[in-house]
Amino acid sequence: MKVMTVFLAAFLLFSNGKAQIYGDWYEASYQAYFSLAENGQFSYQGQDGAMQGLYGIQGNVLTLQDMMGNQYQYQFVLVNQNRLQIIDYLNNVYNYQRRQTTVNTSQNRPWLSQQFNQVLAKNHHHQWRESDTQVYVTLLSYLIGGPLSSSEQSEIRAQNLKDFGATPDLLRSDVNEVENSLNQIYSLNNVETVAMIREQLMAQFHLSMFNNPQYKQDPFFKILNRHVQVLAFDEATQLNLTNQDIHGYLNYLKFQAQIGGVNQVLSQQERSLLQLQLVQMFNQGTHEQRQTLAFSSFLWDTIVRQWNAMSVSQQQQFIAQNQWQTSATPSNQLSGQSFDYAAQYDQTFDINSLEQQYRNEARAKGMALNQYLDYKQRDMAANNQIYNMMSNMSLENHAMMLNTINNIGGSDDYYYVDYGNGY
Repeated sequence: MKVMTVFLAAFLLFSNGKAQIYGDWYEASYQAYFSLAENGQFSYQGQDGAMQGLYGIQGNVLTLQDMMGNQYQYQFVLVNQNRLQIIDYLNNVYNYQRRQTTVNTSQNRPWLSQQFNQVLAKNHHHQWRESDTQVYVTLLSYLIGGPLSSSEQSEIRAQNLKDFGATPDLLRSDVNEVENSLNQIYSLNNVETVAMIREQLMAQFHLSMFNNPQYKQDPFFKILNRHVQVLAFDEATQLNLTNQDIHGYLNYLKFQAQIGGVNQVLSQQERSLLQLQLVQMFNQGTHEQRQTLAFSSFLWDTIVRQWNAMSVSQQQQFIAQNQWQTSATPSNQLSGQSFDYAAQYDQTFDINSLEQQYRNEARAKGMALNQYLDYKQRDMAANNQIYNMMSNMSLENHAMMLNTINNIGGSDDYYYVDYGNGY
């Protein structure tokens, strides 16, 4: 967070004229979407890939800095209410048109609902409201990808009131910082940017628990660990693979297979084997493969939400379009279905025990673990469709997931964080 603060303080010198660049833009020639938020964050998605990070203006130069620290510079040619024309160092000109959005994101702040206005405790000149507790509840919902149960909310509330009674100034400061972070997250409208921010937050919480084991006794971390298991972690890129990512990725592969007319049914044993292979793939794969897996939970949840909101005719249209692009066998078996893949399998598993089991079996056959995993999967011939899709995983799969989201949701849809909490 200090890095972001330093960058913003040194770089974001906006003039009144350049304030017009805030918002969402579309470049038809490159089929590119460009979003510039008032808090200095940007997101980009086009035919050449996707990225997000910070942006700043000095004079007539727009500078973008992505999450990896790479910088890109453009000169302004024209800026007004509806047009943004910029040019890069190769003299390529980009003509962006403003995209109009209909969602008022200022209303999409669940912790600010009027039902949470009641005062729960007072300590000298401080008050603690239910809305303050809901700040932590909302953050946890974002991290675990779904709403908290009433009992889990009670756990957070009880700990808040205990801490408020002991150190009100400290807790007041902490909740304000968390709320500021949530306001930034909720101001974003690009699904991959929101996924990346969650990835970084999960990495920080994972490192905090690793360096401070006592944190695991705090209700916030207990609830987080109850839902999300970090199975692999890449400290260099802050990417981590969780049980939810594996669950989401395998469900996405099943979804793609079904669109192609292949109804793949994985047994729990087959699924466990694939889970272990994905952990191995994350540890040994390229950055693109790690990113594909690390974002899978968030992207799959988005696909499910958008698919379930479509009419049967819209679903059939999407299936037909996808089959035309892939030359797949026509199939409408998915149309009219609402996805609830999460209920079909146990999302938690003991990775250490599972790995040891397969290491023992591999040793008995004189094989290395990776050789044995490949051997086991080839033995499951009935499910080679999903296995082949997984084995060929590359940056193309990541782009395909994003493309699926765009095609299902429609290019004019405004993405916003929402976990069905009823607000």
